[in-house]
Amino acid sequence: MSFLSVVLLAAGESKRMGKLKQLLPVDGKPLVKFSLEKYLESICDEVVLVVGCEADKVSAGVEQLSGRHVTVFNANYSQGMGTSISKGLEAVSDRASGIMIALADMPCISTKFINSLIYFWRGDISCIAVPYCGEKRGNPVIFPKSLFGELALLNGVGGGFSVIENNSRLINRFEVKETDICFDVDTPQDWTLFNRVREV
Repeated sequence: MSFLSVVLLAAGESKRMGKLKQLLPVDGKPLVKFSLEKYLESICDEVVLVVGCEADKVSAGVEQLSGRHVTVFNANYSQGMGTSISKGLEAVSDRASGIMIALADMPCISTKFINSLIYFWRGDISCIAVPYCGEKRGNPVIFPKSLFGELALLNGVGGGFSVIENNSRLINRFEVKETDICFDVDTPQDWTLFNRVREV
């Protein structure tokens, strides 16, 4: 069975939110913990949580969790998401055949979806497994081991999308109906929408 690592990004400064979104409360727990739990409950083999801005507070939000995860600090978090990806990759197991890049601010992503994406990728571990809802590309994304070197060189904004675009021949589209793959909590309006939907 192919070993899959998850790099869960939670290092951002939350500038558009106006306050640290990693600590926003969901079901009585910080958003970062709410998200991390879903990946720990999945069939992935390990999770690397990358923290940065107010790292002590974010790390404290998940300190009660045990299991297949480690927390690493990205001192260069202000330079962009790419630095968090490359930092997370440093902590990934040598056994990894693939790496899932995931965002801690996507609370609608379910463990069921995560598992479905992993099963899909394991059908061809040489591909980039990218979820699509219609023509909208979403997250998380799984990259094969052949691209670890390119991911390790990321150092700015834009995350892993530049790697996807540079290797479009490797894309294997995972077609879904859930718009959740395109929804992240970036602004107060996003946060209000998320809570309104959960109340329905």
